[in-house]
Amino acid sequence: MTKDKQGSYFDFTREMMNSCELFDKPEPLKGVRVLEVCYVVLGPAACDYLAEFGAEVIKFEGQKGDQMRFVTPYATYWKNMTPGLEIENHNKYWVGMHLGNPRAK
Repeated sequence: MTKDKQGSYFDFTREMMNSCELFDKPEPLKGVRVLEVCYVVLGPAACDYLAEFGAEVIKFEGQKGDQMRFVTPYATYWKNMTPGLEIENHNKYWVGMHLGNPRAK
């Protein structure tokens, strides 16, 4: 690589990875609200990706809670949190209701 090409490469990467401007970019899904009513692995993972891109994800849990709470027994953290639950739900709002109760409807 010639010195001229090498200098332009470093200038390009310095501009692209400027720490002052790197996190100022708007999130592509900012302003989108998603209601998550899915369980197990793939549904919560997909909604987690939407939240990573800036969507506001509201996770709904039924009476028994999310099944991922019980996937890893003996690995329960604080307040019934397990590693499987934390990985896929770390940036969501949570709502829980018992829909059999007339007040919840």
